Amino acid sequence: MNNLPVIRPGIVSVCLIFIAISMLLQGCAKYKEFDAIFPPENTALTNYSKIIIDNPKPRDHLHQMLENALKSHLTSIYAGNVKPAKEISQLEKEIALFNYNPKIELVAGSKIARLSFSVESKKTINRDRKTSQVVLKSCNNLTRIPICLPTGSASLKSGKQTIRINLTGMISLKSNDGKSIVADFPINITLNDSGRFVESSGILIHKGINKVANQFTSQIVPYRQRIRSEILRGGDSTAVKLIENNALNLAINRLDRIVSRDSNPDVEDVYNLGLAYEALSEVQQALVYYEKAGDIDSDEEAVQTALQRVRRVVSD
Repeated sequence: MNNLPVIRPGIVSVCLIFIAISMLLQGCAKYKEFDAIFPPENTALTNYSKIIIDNPKPRDHLHQMLENALKSHLTSIYAGNVKPAKEISQLEKEIALFNYNPKIELVAGSKIARLSFSVESKKTINRDRKTSQVVLKSCNNLTRIPICLPTGSASLKSGKQTIRINLTGMISLKSNDGKSIVADFPINITLNDSGRFVESSGILIHKGINKVANQFTSQIVPYRQRIRSEILRGGDSTAVKLIENNALNLAINRLDRIVSRDSNPDVEDVYNLGLAYEALSEVQQALVYYEKAGDIDSDEEAVQTALQRVRRVVSD
């Protein structure tokens, strides 16, 4: 007598569906979102070692806001892109106050870039008020058919307001002898907000100034842009989870041990190590491991995409 258990077709179907779903879920790609560094549109500024910002109206609040925004964006990726707008003699005096005696190398005039700008703002506020008449009614809902009788009328007031900020001006970047390094950048940005409650004009101006600074500086210095880069699966699963949860330094420590002790490391671990470094803006280290991953598997699309992205930054 055959005592083997009988598996019903319905159960088999459910099991196959469950296995298929599990395999599908395991095959789904994982991604890491972070602000990657991209090269500028114009690399002419690399020939200069110092930028001096000439603010024509240092006491004007709007001009001061743009100066601060430009400084912030120019130095947000690599510290030292913008030098203090002070003469060397002034720096020597300040350093002397602290009894330091470092060697200060004079910057040749041909290596100095001068950034000048002008900016104006115009504010427009429109208020749209509406008044409507409504009939007031009293209803008896206790009857089989509710009975409503008019009891009077009333005026309802409603409306919205619209605030518009327009920023205009020009930004110029020239060499010390007056030659243009990049084409003059025109400022022409309009920001709007409307509704019963709107943002203050100061907030809108601040947003506009930062947008201007970001657009201009992305032309001449490396800039950050949010990307969605694939995390390769198949290697160390713990490291994948660490990267997903933004524990990048822990992921680097773990993957570095795995990759360094294995003579034939998995391409996934090597690539993910580069990805963790890139997410921390350490592009030189990221390139080392991306290239190593490319040597292991040159056909992996994610590796080639990362290589193209980081090589452009490092080469510039």
